[in-house]
Amino acid sequence: MRRTELVALAAALVLFAGVGAATAPTASFDDGPYEASQTETVTLTASVTDTDTAELQVGSEASGYTLTATLVDEDGDGTVAAAFSVPDAGTDEQTLAAADGDPVESVSETELSNPPLDPAEYRLSVAADGNTTAESTLIVVESAQSTTGAPATTQPSNTTAPSSGGSSNGDSPGFGVTAAIVAVFGVALLAARR
Repeated sequence: MRRTELVALAAALVLFAGVGAATAPTASFDDGPYEASQTETVTLTASVTDTDTAELQVGSEASGYTLTATLVDEDGDGTVAAAFSVPDAGTDEQTLAAADGDPVESVSETELSNPPLDPAEYRLSVAADGNTTAESTLIVVESAQSTTGAPATTQPSNTTAPSSGGSSNGDSPGFGVTAAIVAVFGVALLAARR
């Protein structure tokens, strides 16, 4: 084979290999940061793509409180929601409940020696297939300080992790800009030689 044919063949292989690659499942928060007083319940909502479950984590080891749960998009609408009861966190009471009819499964949380949760910022994360894809914050304030029982109206503070599916931005069908440029260059080079 001539060199130009090899380049064109390599470009085509890169392009076709990338087209068949699947995108990685993701989950992202719809609102956030979230705010609630020590006596309120706040609804945590996430969108899911290419999956029907999202693993939610509230808090961290460093904050002294951690809750983990699996949220299931049973109705297939691309969203999952759970009601997080701040006063019940770390107690024997139900802390997390389904908020949109989709089930909440496998809830595990830290037991607090002196509930309710302290006024502080707690890390929120959602994962799809074990990979954290978004983070936000739950701000717990003392009861007299709360300004609203609903999520804050500020823009979400999502941090999206990079996709491992080979996509440049998570929206393309599995191949990056570099692969597309190489393929176009190879085709152009092949056309110029003929």
